This record gives sequence, structure tokens and C-alpha cells, in this order.
Amino acid sequence: IKQMFSVREGICSEDALMHASVLLSFVEATASDAADHLSLNDKALVLSIAQHAEMARALVNAVLEGRAR
Repeated sequence: IKQMFSVREGICSEDALMHASVLLSFVEATASDAADHLSLNDKALVLSIAQHAEMARALVNAVLEGRAR
């Protein structure tokens, strides 16, 4: 499989983290919306994806806001 996405060399760390945070918020929104149309078991799996994305976004945001060392 050929690589379809790459990160520009020399990208500012803060810009990369901000973009990652936005992408993770999209994952959360997509998973939450999809969960509304699934059976109970599948819904739990999709909502766990949303929760993991939310936790990852919180970590990214903590770095951006200077709350992480």
C-alpha cells in the first residue's frame, strides 16, 4: 500500500498538535453520530473509539496549554 498522507518536514510542533486535536474531535463526532445508528453491542464499540479519541485529544490539548511537562 502506498503512503497517501505525509507530514511536511519542518512543521511546527504546535501546529501539528493543533491539527491533531482538530482531527481527534472529528473522530469523536463521527463515532458519536455513527453510534446512534447501531445495535447495542456495536454502539458500545464505536463509543469506546470516541472515548479514546477524547482522551488522546485531552492529552494533546494539555501539551498545547502547557499543562504537561
